[in-house]
Amino acid sequence: MTILRNGKYINSGTYLYLLTYKKSKGGTYVRKTKLSPYQWKILWVIGLVILSFICFDYQEHAQQTSKETFTITPILWINLIITILFGLYFSLLFVRKWSIQLNPSLLFCVAVPCLLLSFLYPLDATIEPINHFLAGIFSPSIYQWLLKIYAMNAAGIVGGMTLILSIFSGDREKQ
Repeated sequence: MTILRNGKYINSGTYLYLLTYKKSKGGTYVRKTKLSPYQWKILWVIGLVILSFICFDYQEHAQQTSKETFTITPILWINLIITILFGLYFSLLFVRKWSIQLNPSLLFCVAVPCLLLSFLYPLDATIEPINHFLAGIFSPSIYQWLLKIYAMNAAGIVGGMTLILSIFSGDREKQ
């Protein structure tokens, strides 16, 4: 993380800072306040509660829209977006250093397949609402398996979490 202070960049490494702006005779500068890990975790929990309230409101709106239009696709899409958002938010706990270090094995072997699995059923229900396209391709047992994966919401959470971790964690062999 790089912080601009009085026209100079300061590399803060792995420490977390709360940035405040203060005016002085020389102009405006950024003042950094180092917060303890306990304070950041409390802020994270407060953010989780706020995110939960926001997601609940959107989910209620999608259910109301679904009742009015007699389609289930708004509920499917909002559930997918919510699970991915929670996965992205959970990943904030595990990122140590906010510098881009791509971990291709985590990205291509975990994040992308989980995100694809989580998008399959909502896409199928949106494209073909009556005769599901995937039901014609896969056998009934595999299609029911895909429905169970979507119903658990785990693929969206894991996909969102590993997406951030794969971008910011880097390979363990290189570290």
